[in-house]
Amino acid sequence: MKSKFWFVAFSLLMIINVSKAQFVKKHGQLSVQGTQLVDKNNNPIVLRGLSFGWHSMWPRFYNEKAVSWLKKDFNCNVVRAAMGIELGDHSYNNDPQFSKEKVEAVVNGAIKSDIYVIIDWHSHNVN
Repeated sequence: MKSKFWFVAFSLLMIINVSKAQFVKKHGQLSVQGTQLVDKNNNPIVLRGLSFGWHSMWPRFYNEKAVSWLKKDFNCNVVRAAMGIELGDHSYNNDPQFSKEKVEAVVNGAIKSDIYVIIDWHSHNVN
């Protein structure tokens, strides 16, 4: 009887984890209808997440491990990667290759973690 209980409990935990891991696959391409964000089936959806800040100011956080940590510890289903255009030695204007690599690391982490990512071309000037 005890082993049956543990089997059922373990199975439920696995189902919950698998369903959480399939967030993007479940909801697909998002769009806006009126003022509501909706998924591929036109069902309302809520995104919860954090921003990495400008890549040129905090590049050490722009990696797959940080994305995974945000999903697991903060239950994020979206992250924002802000590519700093003007500010800093590693801004896009000064170092475009570095900038692209940092943002791509977050995108790859989001793909692996099955969460959405918003890429922000972050400029305070018209570029």
